[in-house]
Amino acid sequence: MAAVLPQIAPPREVSVAACFNPEFDLLLACCDGRRPAPANADWERVAQLAQDHGVLARVYEALSGNTQESELAPLRRRYDANLRKALLLTRELLRICDRLAAEGVKVLPYKGPALACQLYGNVAARQFSDIDLLVRRADVQRAQVVLGHIGYTRPLRLTPRQEAAYLQSGYEFTFDGALGRNLVELKWAVVPRFYAIDFNVGELFERAIEIEIGGQCLKTLSHEDALLVHCVHAAKHQWSELSWLCDLAQMVRLCRFDFNSVQERAIRLGINRIVETTFLLAHELLGVPLPDMIGKDKDSQARRLPQFLSKAISTRSEPDPESFAYFRAVMQSRERWQDRARLLIRLALTPGPGEWEAVRIPDWMFALYPAVRIGRLARRLLCNPTSGAKKLDSPEPPAAVLHPPG
Repeated sequence: MAAVLPQIAPPREVSVAACFNPEFDLLLACCDGRRPAPANADWERVAQLAQDHGVLARVYEALSGNTQESELAPLRRRYDANLRKALLLTRELLRICDRLAAEGVKVLPYKGPALACQLYGNVAARQFSDIDLLVRRADVQRAQVVLGHIGYTRPLRLTPRQEAAYLQSGYEFTFDGALGRNLVELKWAVVPRFYAIDFNVGELFERAIEIEIGGQCLKTLSHEDALLVHCVHAAKHQWSELSWLCDLAQMVRLCRFDFNSVQERAIRLGINRIVETTFLLAHELLGVPLPDMIGKDKDSQARRLPQFLSKAISTRSEPDPESFAYFRAVMQSRERWQDRARLLIRLALTPGPGEWEAVRIPDWMFALYPAVRIGRLARRLLCNPTSGAKKLDSPEPPAAVLHPPG
């Protein structure tokens, strides 16, 4: 029998709320179902924090009935801008999917407008900034041609030899369009090979379900696949955005998960600790009920992670993927030593665009690039061994050496 979680009970106390600032406390109250009580908050800060955490719509709707219009104004401006962007991106998603289908390219839109419709039935109810498309690796070239024909350009320039290698080690190409830069992410894997989380994309397509987006039926990830992919995506960014926990809470409300099956697949993929950490964080911050599989689990590392992640989430501190601290945290999020070993080996030996740009060698010497990778990685670790989190308003670094290829 499927293990079904109960509904989230709105009236509750958040055990860690006392250590947060008033603005983040207000966000939590808006997101976990309690009736928010506007406090002495900095409303510009509330609006900015809601935008940074991807919960503009949720916070605006929760506050609009019991907050003065002057206080709500910063939120309203951002909410209206987000609504316009959501509608434009949804229209663009439908246009792209139509053209891909006409060329016989099977695609699974996920995250973005697809997840908004899948979980909330409304593209305006979830904040997103791009379009994520999953295709089979064999269809990447055809999909790129279609995107080029409808006005998209790929900033990354690769030689044929580099592109062939990148299709094995990377996971996405980004495309610029009339609506902005990095607007479309064309993926052939869920995460880069570096992470040693090897989802079978063919099986994701086989289990795909139909949803309605803008009056059009499109296929997307099944509920169980969406849950696992969602947890991995949150872990990739060190759970730094509150919206990912809100989406998990909504999945729990809507879907009748067989959590025994979820755990079996998580164990096979080596992401059981990642799934547990995501649920524990959602429980700690939003009161999401824990399934039995987590309540009975003895993974002490999974239970320790939320204790220090919660504070980082409250300030919207995002990890620096160039830092040793990020690499260490990614290692700690895996429960099996075999996966940590694969991660370490792939990180050290898999070259990517950074290496190809830094050192130009002819194709017949292409096999030397892993040595280039090791050298650049060692230099980066020696120069920046302890850098941890960075604020969102800090300038982005140039090419990331520790960032996974892709």
